[in-house]
Amino acid sequence: MPKKIGGEKVKEQIELIHEDMISLRMNNEKFISGSLFVLPEIKFIAELVYNPMEHKTKLAFRYGNRSGYAGGIKYFKKDILMVVYNRDHYLIKNRIVSFPSETIQYESKELLVQEIREFIAKYVDVSRNFLNIASYYVLFSWIFDCFNEVPYLRALGNPGTGKTRFLDVIGSLCYKSIYSMGAMTSAPLFRIIDEVGGTFLIDEADLQYSDTKADMVKMLNVGNSKKSSGVLRCVGDKHRVKSFKVFGPKILASRELFQDNALESRFITERMRLRKMKSGMPISLPADFDEKALKIRNKLLKFRLDNYFEEIKEPNLESLNVEPRIKQVIRPLLSIVDDPTVKKSIECFMKEKNDEIISERGTSFEADILQIVYQFLVRKIGPNMINIARLFNKRHAGGKKDMSARGVASILRNKLVIRIKRSNKGFVVPFSEEKRIRILAKRYGFALEKHGAVPS
Repeated sequence: MPKKIGGEKVKEQIELIHEDMISLRMNNEKFISGSLFVLPEIKFIAELVYNPMEHKTKLAFRYGNRSGYAGGIKYFKKDILMVVYNRDHYLIKNRIVSFPSETIQYESKELLVQEIREFIAKYVDVSRNFLNIASYYVLFSWIFDCFNEVPYLRALGNPGTGKTRFLDVIGSLCYKSIYSMGAMTSAPLFRIIDEVGGTFLIDEADLQYSDTKADMVKMLNVGNSKKSSGVLRCVGDKHRVKSFKVFGPKILASRELFQDNALESRFITERMRLRKMKSGMPISLPADFDEKALKIRNKLLKFRLDNYFEEIKEPNLESLNVEPRIKQVIRPLLSIVDDPTVKKSIECFMKEKNDEIISERGTSFEADILQIVYQFLVRKIGPNMINIARLFNKRHAGGKKDMSARGVASILRNKLVIRIKRSNKGFVVPFSEEKRIRILAKRYGFALEKHGAVPS
């Protein structure tokens, strides 16, 4: 075992090293530097804190029932010296990441959430149900890496509806926020998230005229799952392939929806609308805003250190009548909600989102074709593609272009995944697909009668 210099051995497994001795130890031992160190096998976690008044960094740690600060940690089992980033690191010097400055004791989880809720409500005008979601999303962001999946939070609306304020206020409380302003290129994008593992904030996320849009969408597609391989990129002169982990919470302010339905389903969205500013809400964020946000972040750091290795209760979602993807999105948030009233409020918001998705689906061309096919099948008439196209075009008379039989077949096979087969009447939908069509009918939000009327 190496000689101990300016440190304190704890249970013979780790050594806590004072920040004044770090430089000396780094000259004599191999080390790694970072902003987060987790040793699950001994339930040890340490987080970077940065005091802007003293312009110093150190590690706030939790090890069993013990907590405190250190400049570095020596883990004897792996013979590794773990050192906190110094004050001149680019993430700190350029204020790219919002770090806490210390740990502050909080009274209880419920009162901490209440403090978060009151802080958000003071500066952002959102619906009551979404306010509960946003408050618990902030809390969730501080233990997100205890889960396998994360949802994304989003404000959607036209300019002047408060999207940027939404991002500034909620993002100021989240775990190690990284602010992009929609102007970051793809070169540092993945590297920073991979290095920090914090909450990524994106303003004007539609980026319709930006070269980084494809990279941003790729990041959002794989960034909600811990099991994802990450984003692959070639690095260095030898073009070595490296995987950048982009798993973590993300908050967006956007004017438009994404075209990819699978990506859209990962968002919990508040639609921002132009309305009269709520009484008492400041036009600009006050001078003491950052100080108040930092105080709450410091309490949230204490929450993270106290709860990181605690068992998470699986929520019972059997009674929640929404689609499986909606349950998947909301499950992590409901895992940390104890208040039944708040839980009901969040479930109500997600039911509204579920109904909105079904309603939008019901206005699509696929829904019309599905209804026509069903009307044929319940009358025991095998619908062929020509008759389906004829009835569809009758419903949409005056459209720019008629639907062809081939177009109907393509929608049935590719969009609705309904099997078609060749017969002496051409390509038809077989009666064996009726069960599948009934399931789809529920998904597209229309009621099926026992017998449908088939126009002649």
